Amino acid sequence: MLAENDILTLLRRLFGGNGFIHPYLRLDVGRRGRGLFTTGPIPDGDVLLQVPLQWVLRRGNLAWSEAPGFREDIAGLDEDEQLIVFLAVLRKYGFYSKWYSYWR
Repeated sequence: MLAENDILTLLRRLFGGNGFIHPYLRLDVGRRGRGLFTTGPIPDGDVLLQVPLQWVLRRGNLAWSEAPGFREDIAGLDEDEQLIVFLAVLRKYGFYSKWYSYWR
């Protein structure tokens, strides 16, 4: 299992040049519990986190083709229910999905 600050390193690698995590951010434990903290001053207006759009799961824009083993009809589900089913489907059938290694 990764240490929490290794998760930020993993995300930086995953995002590559299209994403950004401010270098002063780190996961830590404070007086009120776990959280995201800074290791130095961050000026107002600085970007803290930028996630590339291709790494964002969004309702209504799910890549069902990434789980070709799933053949059920989802026509009667609303967008929230579709997202829930999609995440479960990726965990079971999504071997070819870019998300697979994160669900396993």
